[in-house]
Amino acid sequence: MICTLNNFVWITLVLSCLAGVGAFAVEVPEALPVLTNSIEQAQTAPRFGDNLIWGLKWENGLQYELGGSGRVSRLKERHPDSDVEVWHGKIGFKGQYDAAAYHTDKGMEDISDDDGIRRARLYTSGGFFFGVPISYKAEAEMADDQFYIREAYLWLWDIPFAKTVKVGHFKAPMTMEGYAGSGDTLFLERASPVEAFGPGIMYGLQAGGMAKERDSTWALGWFADGGQNDIAESSKSPTRAIGRVTWLPWVEEQNGETKLLHLGTSAQVLYSVDKNIRYRSRPESYFAPRLVDTGELNAEESTSVGMECAWVDGPWCLQSELLDARVSQQSDGLNFWGGYVAGSWIFTGESHLYNRTLGCLVKPTPKAPFSFRERQFGAWEVVSRFSYLDLNDAAVQGGVMNITTFGVNGYLTSRLKVMLDYAFGRVAESEQDGGLRILEGRVQYEF
Repeated sequence: MICTLNNFVWITLVLSCLAGVGAFAVEVPEALPVLTNSIEQAQTAPRFGDNLIWGLKWENGLQYELGGSGRVSRLKERHPDSDVEVWHGKIGFKGQYDAAAYHTDKGMEDISDDDGIRRARLYTSGGFFFGVPISYKAEAEMADDQFYIREAYLWLWDIPFAKTVKVGHFKAPMTMEGYAGSGDTLFLERASPVEAFGPGIMYGLQAGGMAKERDSTWALGWFADGGQNDIAESSKSPTRAIGRVTWLPWVEEQNGETKLLHLGTSAQVLYSVDKNIRYRSRPESYFAPRLVDTGELNAEESTSVGMECAWVDGPWCLQSELLDARVSQQSDGLNFWGGYVAGSWIFTGESHLYNRTLGCLVKPTPKAPFSFRERQFGAWEVVSRFSYLDLNDAAVQGGVMNITTFGVNGYLTSRLKVMLDYAFGRVAESEQDGGLRILEGRVQYEF
C-alpha cells in the first residue's frame, strides 16, 4: 500500500510542475462540429498550388486543417450560415494513472493493492463538409495491457427528419453517468448499477437530435456487441435497441455559472442468440474483482430502464439514477435493480458545465489555473455518493452490494485533474460476503 500511494504522489507532483509552466487553453465539450477557421485564416496557411490549403498548429493538441480554397468559397455561397470551412480537426491524448489500496473483513477474501495506467488514449477528432456537416472521431486505447480501437465513428448533422445520424463504434446512449466522458465523472469509477446495466461502447447506427430551444435531446439506435466491455454490462447480444431522452425544464448559464435541472430516461431491449445474459459489477474500483455477479442466465431477452435527474446551482451539484433490468425466461421472469445518489460542492466557486448535445454534466473550468508563479491552485471540490445494487431474485443469488464514497477532486488546469476517493461498503448474499474499504487516487492529463 505504501509503495502504491508513493507512486501516485510522485506522479501528481511531476504533473503539477508541468501544469505551472504556462497557461492552457480550455477544451470545448463535444457538440455540433464548429470548425471556426475563416476563409481568410485558412488562406494565410501554407499552401501548395492555387487550390489546396493546409495548416498545422499546436493549441490544446495538434490542430490541422486541409481544404481547397475554391471549394470552400463555393460551399460558403451555397451555405452562408455554415461555420464549416475546411477539413479541420485535432490529434489529442488522454492518460490516467490510478493507485488503489484495499482492506477486507468479515470473511471477504483479500484484494491486492495495485497501481498502473488506467487509460492511455490517442485520438483524432474533427469535421468536414460533404453535402452535410460531418464530424468524426477515431480513438485507440491501451488498457489491461491490450491495445484496441475504442471509438471510431462518423456523425452526420442536418439530416432531414432524423436531425443527426451516427454510425460506427461508439458509446450507446444509456444512463447519464455512463454517457458522460471518463474525464468528467465525479469519481474514479462509475456507480456499480451503471456498470452492471449500462451497455458501454458498441457497434451501432443511431439517429438523434436536439430541440430548437436546445433544452431537450433524443437518441435511438440499433447496436451490437462492441470491442470493449471493461466498464459495461456483460451480456452477449448481436441485437439491441437503445434509446435516451433528456429535458432541461430549467436552465440558466451566465458569467461562467450554471444553474439547471436535468431530467431524463433511457431504455434497452436486447436479444441474446446464445442465451447469455449477465449482470455483474466491481465495488467501484477498477483493480478490484467483480464481487456481485448473476452468472450466465439462460434467457434470450431482457429489458433495462433507467431514470435520471441532476440539479446544479452554481458550485452545488446533485445527481441520481435508478436502473431496473427485467430478464424474460420460459418460467418466471427475473428482476434486478440498483441506483445511486451523488453530490458535490466546488468550494472554489466554479460550476459544473453542461453538454447540451449529449445531455450530460462535464467538468468545471478553473477560474485560476494552477501556477506556482501566480500562486493559483485551480478548482477544488468535495464529493460524496451512495450506491446500491441488488442482483438477487428467485434462484439467482448474484449478491447485494452497497458502497459509500467520499472524495476530493482538483481541477488544476483544463488539462490536469487529480482525484482521491475513500469508499467503504458491504457485499451480502453472494460468494464474496463481507465488508471492504478502499483508498484510491488518480492523476489525469489530457490535451
